[in-house]
Amino acid sequence: MCSRYYRFKDLKDLITRFKIAQILSTLGLQYNIAPTDLAVVIPATDNDRIAKDLIFGIINPFMKGKSSLLMNMRAESFVEKPHFRPYLLNQRCLVIADGFIEWERNKNGKKMKQSIPYRIDPRNHETVGLAGIWDHEGFVIITTEPNPTVAEIHDRAPVILRREEEDVWLDSNVKDFTKLITMLVPSPSDALEKAAISTLASNSKNKASEILIPVSGH
Repeated sequence: MCSRYYRFKDLKDLITRFKIAQILSTLGLQYNIAPTDLAVVIPATDNDRIAKDLIFGIINPFMKGKSSLLMNMRAESFVEKPHFRPYLLNQRCLVIADGFIEWERNKNGKKMKQSIPYRIDPRNHETVGLAGIWDHEGFVIITTEPNPTVAEIHDRAPVILRREEEDVWLDSNVKDFTKLITMLVPSPSDALEKAAISTLASNSKNKASEILIPVSGH
């Protein structure tokens, strides 16, 4: 699961990085993006790219009669469950992030009591695009197997697209299922680094930049 992430670079500084033609977002920097928060995504298009605000999470379309919130889609589901495939083919988006937060899990995959949160950053400290799916006014993040850095604390990780893959992902004319699914893989083993941070990050109401400061002893 990936239920928290952050963006601490201004969108104006990312125009060239993501080839953004228009910014419709009104959001400032965000240090603890949680489900139901507004966040910035770039929907796939056959025209100029627009950065806009959508809600993190969608109503689960596969649970009839219930209003459970879906934050993630597993990459494997697009292969194993045909009804997931139209999302991959038609409703892709890029989620702008500088890193994400995960909590250490026990052997059964459960978050432990007093679990220490970790910030996980690209080792090169560049802003990245997470693979996402949008639906109506919301979006979800696609997850996959973790690379070795994340695997030490968690059994899932968001798909971080390689820069050379972003143009394909954001081209709505691309309908090649095989090409798209091959992008949904773990990050290279040396691509990420992690650091323990304050347990204040566990409360989604804490939005200050201080929650991302690494703490010693872990």
